[in-house]
Amino acid sequence: MDSNTAVIILGAVVLIVIISLLSKSSNKKDDLPYHMTYLLTKNEYAFYKRLTEVTEPLGLQILTKIRLADLVEVDSGIPHNEWNRYFSKIRSKHIDFAIADDMKVIILIELDDSSHQKQDSIERDQFKNDVLEKTGYTLVRTYGDTNIVRDALKNKGYSIKKRR
Repeated sequence: MDSNTAVIILGAVVLIVIISLLSKSSNKKDDLPYHMTYLLTKNEYAFYKRLTEVTEPLGLQILTKIRLADLVEVDSGIPHNEWNRYFSKIRSKHIDFAIADDMKVIILIELDDSSHQKQDSIERDQFKNDVLEKTGYTLVRTYGDTNIVRDALKNKGYSIKKRR
């Protein structure tokens, strides 16, 4: 093979590599298998709409899908490997709804359904119950009834006074 042929082959290889790299960098979005979704399920959204009827007259905010790790922290002073173990138990769990007054959480709400009857869900729910009770939060579990939420708010001193 003469030197001209070698230069042509080498040039072709370099060109192919450059084109390959450029096409990969311009198609990075193709390597991201994600799509937009709704924040709330249909059932959660229907409950949210009913919940606004309770909270709006009181001037309260509704927060959704709050990460448990944003509500509670692992105690300091725990060895790093144990801290990581405890944190891993709260980092991926969330609470369905929170009702807040000027962004201070008053009560937390878990919207339960039939899936909460499975053993793994029962254990996960009990863990949430225990952590939230230990840290002083009020947790309301409901299958969609807002009256239990209204009662919990009333117990916290939030209720609409009837006009005479």
